[in-house]
Order: sequence, then structure tokens, then C-alpha cells
Amino acid sequence: MPGVAWAEPIRYTTGMVSSPAGQSASCVIGYDPTAHHAGPSLVVGRQPGAGEAVLDRQAATQLSVGVGEQVRVLGQPFTLVGLSTGGTNIANTTVFIPTADFARLRGPTQAYVLVGARQGVDLGALRARLEGIPPGNTVQTSGQFADSERRIVTDMSADLMRIMSGIGFGIALAVIALTLFNVTAAKTREYGVVKALGARPGRLAAPSRPRPPGRSRSPLPPPPSWRCCLGW
Repeated sequence: MPGVAWAEPIRYTTGMVSSPAGQSASCVIGYDPTAHHAGPSLVVGRQPGAGEAVLDRQAATQLSVGVGEQVRVLGQPFTLVGLSTGGTNIANTTVFIPTADFARLRGPTQAYVLVGARQGVDLGALRARLEGIPPGNTVQTSGQFADSERRIVTDMSADLMRIMSGIGFGIALAVIALTLFNVTAAKTREYGVVKALGARPGRLAAPSRPRPPGRSRSPLPPPPSWRCCLGW
């Protein structure tokens, strides 16, 4: 297409990355490591080749794996040849594999196409042409795309935190209710005895108050047998 310097498809899906130490939900990204237009921000190692992968270093720490060890991505073994940064959040992590391996596992699907514009090209006109192939395409600059993905991740994290807060609140209510039930059940006999001695329901439910030192008075009226004894 006129005005396009290069174009690179990006393949994307969600899945699990695992090791003998555990597993983590992951965004799996397939790209062409030889094109040098996309890929992870490497902090250790190199770009992946066939049967190799790059994993975010936080996920690597959680899974207790390092460069040269194997992980399973989408159920298949890959050798870890690099560690990246900035790809892990509260919900998931990211793993990068070559586009050929991705196509072998998930078919020739494409999620995005990165396009580089030639110098001096009218970006508005180029955007209009790209949106028409096919009609309905969404064309964004790299900054707009990053902001959009960041909002999606933020919304996912916020939803997860709300769910966790709701679960915690429900558990706290259940613990409080169970504690009150156990305390009441353990005191049923004592309540029965106090009731038999003449205490009214309101008195049983009222909180106890400390008495001044040196004074002691029973909160219950003496039963008839006691009155006889005391009167005698």
C-alpha cells in the first residue's frame, strides 16, 4: 500500500504458562523476532527462536524458572531464552513466542497488524486507507493503542479487586455470625438458669455494667423461697 514502509502481524491469545513449581494465567503473543518491529523489553537473554520463549521476569520468579529451563505454553514445552519486564499485573503475565510456533498451535489467526509509515506521508490519509481494508478496521497510533490496552488491564484489575473485596466481606460476615452463634449456644444453659431465677428478656439482652468497688447487688429479685428464708 502506498505510504506503508513495513507491516507485521501480531498473534495473540490467552492461556496458561506453567512449570513444575506452578502455573500462571498469561497473554501469549506471537511475533516475528527477526523483524525487530515488535517484541518484549528484554532484561536478560535474547529473542526467541523456534521452540523458545521469553517470559516476564516476575512470572519467572513466581514459577521458579530461569533462562535455559523449560516452561509449558499453551500445553507445549518451550525453552526459556530471555526474561522481559513490564508484562505482569495482578491478573496475568505475558509470554512471547515466535509467530510460526503460535500459528502451529492456534492456527493462522492475527489479532493486530503493526504498520510503519514512510517519512513524509500524510498520516490522516494513510489512516483512512487502512480503515477501509477491510471496512471497520480500528486504526490507532502506538500511543493510543498503549493507552487503550492500559485501560483494559486497569479495568480487569479493578474488577478482580472488587470481587476479592466482596468475597472477603462475605467471609467476615460468616465468621462473625458463626462466632455469635457458638457463643450463644455455649451460654444457653446459663441463660436458662438466669431466666428461671426471674430475669426478664430485656435484662438478659442488656450489656453488663461494672459496679462501684465495695458494692454488690444481685440484678435479680430473690425467688419466693429466698424471701421466706430472709423474712424468717
